[in-house]
Amino acid sequence: MVKKRILFIDPKHISNHELSVSKASHKPPQDFSSRLGSDPHEKYHSGLPFSSDRKGNFSSKTIPLFSSIIDNFRVNIKYAKNHSIEGEKKEAMIHFVKAFDPGFTGVTNTIYGLSKSAFKLIIKKISNKETLYDHNLNIFTSQSKYLSKVTNNALGLKNEQKISESIINLANEIKPGDALYLTSANKIAAFFGIAAAGIPLAPGWFAGIVTELSDRHNLILSKTVAGNIRLSFNNRHKAAALSLAGTGQGLETNLLNSRGIDYMSVMPFEANAIIVTQFISGNDFSFDMSVENFNKFATQLSDPQRKSPFREMIINEAEAKKIKEKEFVIKVEAKSELRFQVGSMVGQSIYMVMPRTAVVMRLAIDLLSVKTSTSKSAGKSESFFSTSSENFKVTALNTKADIFTECKIMPIVISSGSNNITWCRPLPLLEEGRVLSEYSNKKPLTFSEKVTKNNSEYSNNEFVTENNLANVKNTPVLITINGSNGVKKGISLKKLAVIYKEIGLTIDTLNQLITPLIDQQRFSQNKSCVVNIISHYEPIINPSFISSEAITKNASQVLATDISETKLYRLMKLEFRRSCSLQHKNASIPMPILNFSSAHGITYDQYLGEIEFQYNSDSDLSPVNAKRRLSILY
Repeated sequence: MVKKRILFIDPKHISNHELSVSKASHKPPQDFSSRLGSDPHEKYHSGLPFSSDRKGNFSSKTIPLFSSIIDNFRVNIKYAKNHSIEGEKKEAMIHFVKAFDPGFTGVTNTIYGLSKSAFKLIIKKISNKETLYDHNLNIFTSQSKYLSKVTNNALGLKNEQKISESIINLANEIKPGDALYLTSANKIAAFFGIAAAGIPLAPGWFAGIVTELSDRHNLILSKTVAGNIRLSFNNRHKAAALSLAGTGQGLETNLLNSRGIDYMSVMPFEANAIIVTQFISGNDFSFDMSVENFNKFATQLSDPQRKSPFREMIINEAEAKKIKEKEFVIKVEAKSELRFQVGSMVGQSIYMVMPRTAVVMRLAIDLLSVKTSTSKSAGKSESFFSTSSENFKVTALNTKADIFTECKIMPIVISSGSNNITWCRPLPLLEEGRVLSEYSNKKPLTFSEKVTKNNSEYSNNEFVTENNLANVKNTPVLITINGSNGVKKGISLKKLAVIYKEIGLTIDTLNQLITPLIDQQRFSQNKSCVVNIISHYEPIINPSFISSEAITKNASQVLATDISETKLYRLMKLEFRRSCSLQHKNASIPMPILNFSSAHGITYDQYLGEIEFQYNSDSDLSPVNAKRRLSILY
C-alpha cells in the first residue's frame, strides 16, 4: 500500500520566470498562533491525516544538560536553510555560524542586559509615577534590539521592523480576553565550593556558596472588552545568596567500576546546614489607551521623547506599584543519592564526572524563616507613591520532602594539604535538576505575623486557582479559606457527577477535551504550547445545605471551622486558556564558576472558552446546570 502525503507550497517559493518551485513543505503557511508554537506540523507526531513522523522535531526537554544547545543548533540551521533557498546567502551564513555558537552571545547579552537595568535603577530614585514612566520606557528600549527579532519571527516578517511597528501589528492580532507578553530575562549565577575528603568530620566536610543576580522585564499587551489597548510594564530584579556547610560525601561507595571508570555509586547519607538570603524589588505600571492613540503612542517604545503629547495623560491615568520583598531562611536537610555516571581521573589532579545523573531523596526543615514585603502604590490622578501594604511573617518547622533528579558535568580539582588532608574543589560546568515528587506540610509554626493594608486598596471577592488538564476532573466545587488553616477543598466535580446528571455531562465534555488538548502541548525548538484551566470561585453568603447526604457530609466537613474567620466559595466557571511562546535563547559558555543565561521571548495567552456553572440561588452549594462556550481548535 502506497502511503499518501500532503505537501504545501508557499507562494513566495514559486518562480514565475522559471515555472518552478524551490521548496515544498510538509506544513502549510503559518498564522500568528501557529508560529508561536501551536502548529501540530512542527511536532514529532502531528496526529493529522497523511502526515509522517518528523524525527527532527523531537522534544529536547527530556535531554539533560544539552537541550538548549540542541534547540539553538536546530533553530538556526532551519533559518539558514530557509534563507539559502530564498537566495539570501549572507543571512544564511550568519545563522549557520550562530548554530555553532558555544555561548559567547549568551555571555555578552547577559552582561549588557543586567548592566543596563542595574545602572538605570541606581541612578534613578523612583519616587513618583513620572520617574517610573521614564524608567520603564528606557528599560524597554534597551532590550528592543533583541525583542524586535523575536516579534518579527512571530509575525512572519522577512524584513525587520522597528519594535514600535511590530507592537502595533501584534496588538491587531489579539482579541478581548487575550494577552501578549514580551519578555527579556537575564541571569548571572556563581558557585564556589571546597571539601575535605574523608568520613564525616574525620576530617570530611564541605562548604559552598551560590549567588544569583537576575532581571526580568515584561511588556504586557491586552485588549479590554471596550476595545481599548491596555499596556502593563512589569519589572523584577532579584539578588540572592545561599551558603551551606555539611558532611557525608565521604560515605560515597562505588557499586560498579571497570578499568578505572566509576559507573555507579551510592551516597547513603548527607547532612547540610543552609542559610538563604533573598531580595526582590520591582514595579508595575499599567494604563489604557484607545486603539487610535495607541498607534500614535507606540513610536515612544522605539524612541522615547519627553515632549510626547500622551505623556501627561498616561502619567495621570496610570496605576503604578512598587514592591520590595526580603527573605531570610535557616534550614537543615538530609538526603541520599544513587548516582549513575562516567567518572575517572584525568591527569594526576582532576577527577572528571561526565556526565552524572543522580536520583536524590531529600528531607528539609526550615528552622527559621523571616519574610517581609512592602508595596507602595499610586492610583489614577495620584503622582506620588504611598504605602498600600506591609507584611511581616516569622515561621519555623516548615517541612518539605521531595524526590528529584540532578544531572551535571563536573571536574573536581584534587590537591594535598597539610595533616594529610585531601582538598577537593568541585567546578560544575553544566548542571540542572527536575523534581519528580514533592510534599510539604503547608502549615509551619507561625511565631509572628503582621499584615497592614491601606483601606483604599482594591479588594476582589473572586478567588482563582490554576489547574492542569490531567487533574481538571478533581477540581473542587466548594472551597473554604480560613486565615489560620489556609485553603480547604470540598467535593470535586468527579464525585458530584455521580449524583447530578447535568454535572455528569460536563465530565463527558471534559473527557472529550482532555486528550486533544494534551496533544496540542509541546516543548521543542524554543517553542512551547501549554493549555491551562483557570478555576473561578465566587463567595457564598448564608450557604444552604443541600439534600444529598454525600454532599451535606462534605460541606459539613468544609464548614467545620471558625465561621467568623471562614469564607466559603463555590465554583463559578472553568476557563480554558492556551499559552504559546517563542523564545530566542542564548546558551552560556560552560564555565567552572560563573553561569550566564539570556532569553528574549513572546508569549500569546489565548482565551479558548469556558464552562460556566449555574445555581438556583445565591446561597446554593451545588450547581444545577453547566453552560459550555468552547472554541478549541488547533
